[in-house]
Amino acid sequence: MSSSRFLTLFASVALLLGCSTAAPSDRPHSASSVGQDVGTNRPDLGRFFAGVDGTFVLLDAQTGQATRYNPERASTRFLPASTFKIPNTLIALETGVASGPDFPLTRDSTVTPRQEWWPAVWMQNHTLRTALPNSVVWYYQELARRIGSERMQSYVDQFQYGNRNISGGIDQFWLTGGLRISPEEQVKFLQRFYTGQLGVSERSTSVAKGLLVLEETPRYRLSGKTGWAGLGKPDAPQIGWLVGYLERGEKVYFFATNIDIRTSEDAKARLAITKAILDELGLLERD
Repeated sequence: MSSSRFLTLFASVALLLGCSTAAPSDRPHSASSVGQDVGTNRPDLGRFFAGVDGTFVLLDAQTGQATRYNPERASTRFLPASTFKIPNTLIALETGVASGPDFPLTRDSTVTPRQEWWPAVWMQNHTLRTALPNSVVWYYQELARRIGSERMQSYVDQFQYGNRNISGGIDQFWLTGGLRISPEEQVKFLQRFYTGQLGVSERSTSVAKGLLVLEETPRYRLSGKTGWAGLGKPDAPQIGWLVGYLERGEKVYFFATNIDIRTSEDAKARLAITKAILDELGLLERD
């Protein structure tokens, strides 16, 4: 992808994205599938991926049943990109690096100079409350530096997050370093996060949940985090994520969508594909 084409692609969607400067890995792995071995492959969901290569995984927390489109890709590990902001937020809160959702940071231009492709919103000062939904990379890089490698590795191990490899630099490992996670592992992680099984405080979990809400209606609440692996690196493969969960009353459903990004429409399709599938499965029931 040429630099000019890449910048055009980014400019049209920057404010809609969970951004990263990462390149993906498509190495398959042998991690077990989500659910209780009662998962179903739904090739018919392929119509929602028209012109887009990708996968979708849904775990019904009530039944343990997993629904998948493209199971092979669902078990393939990729760089997490900005979806790592979920565990990074928890770790920052647990270590006291961030005091709460309104913890402020000022960008140091000598440490993180502005890149040409950055959206304007990244140039502002931020708190957790604004940095997570705007996917502000420099803010989370600074949190990671303050957390430090030893504590970061300890929590990544505790969370059983993907391959647990934080090589490549404390402020780069989820962007261009060694960390990899599959869509199925994303769903497992989200379930442990939501149900309080990560070994972190109830407060940290509650704060993070509040920051992840994308949409709320009288019928449901949709929460999640986007990611774009390869953003800022025109020659790297571009991989898009949307991971999260849907709450309908007392029922919860965890999901992960992962696609190749080739055009601006592909980038915007992460949320559209996810909501269309959830609707197809009867979980949104929108008017």
